[in-house]
Amino acid sequence: MNEFVVHSQLRWWVRSFLLVFKSSFRSFWIRKSFWFGIFVFSVCLLILFPFALGTEFIQKLPVQLGCFWAIMEFVAVVSLGQCFYFEYEAMMLDVFLTSPMPKSTLFIAKIAFLTVQIFSLSLFVFLFWSILFHVQAIHSVTNLVCFLLLTFLFSVSSASLGVVVHGLTSRSLAKEILHPILFFPFQTGVLLGVSSLSLSCLGFAPLSAVWGQATWWTLLFVYPTIFITLAFLLAPIFFEE
Repeated sequence: MNEFVVHSQLRWWVRSFLLVFKSSFRSFWIRKSFWFGIFVFSVCLLILFPFALGTEFIQKLPVQLGCFWAIMEFVAVVSLGQCFYFEYEAMMLDVFLTSPMPKSTLFIAKIAFLTVQIFSLSLFVFLFWSILFHVQAIHSVTNLVCFLLLTFLFSVSSASLGVVVHGLTSRSLAKEILHPILFFPFQTGVLLGVSSLSLSCLGFAPLSAVWGQATWWTLLFVYPTIFITLAFLLAPIFFEE
């Protein structure tokens, strides 16, 4: 009997998760100009960086990697700035909150959706970055797999952190100010981790001699685990009113 109850609750949670995820994706697809807008601005940054830094300086691989992760930080911040925006606009958030579905599905589904959004943008940014910057070292299969894994970890870490911070600041009148204040200090660890490991994957020395590759990999895997767990546990508190 207990197993039947557990399976029923699990199926209900999964169905609620899929409902919220599909609703977010449907609303986003209707307003897909937002996705293309971020992509266009990212390509503009890729074009402007050589003019700002100089063509000779931009040919150095560490500088090219720094430009890529700087653009990815821009992609993550702009994407997270629209957290629950489509649900608010379509008045679907009130429907979800008043329904008997588990409140944790709202946060977990939003983390999954934002991860897909940031990672899908990163793939196109990566393609144009490798072409416009003539990055040859990334063409190796091993380096490519490592780089894509780092990009995915960056996406899921940023999404989980951003959603939790959004929940913490959602009731504040100054949430537009508090969100970046709380987000960027925690995000710094992720950005340093992916930057250091991307340098290491391509044969360069890491950013810190104290923290080795194993420490950075552990950090990148622990980050999303911690914040996804917090989102799951704290969602009922965030949405209690």
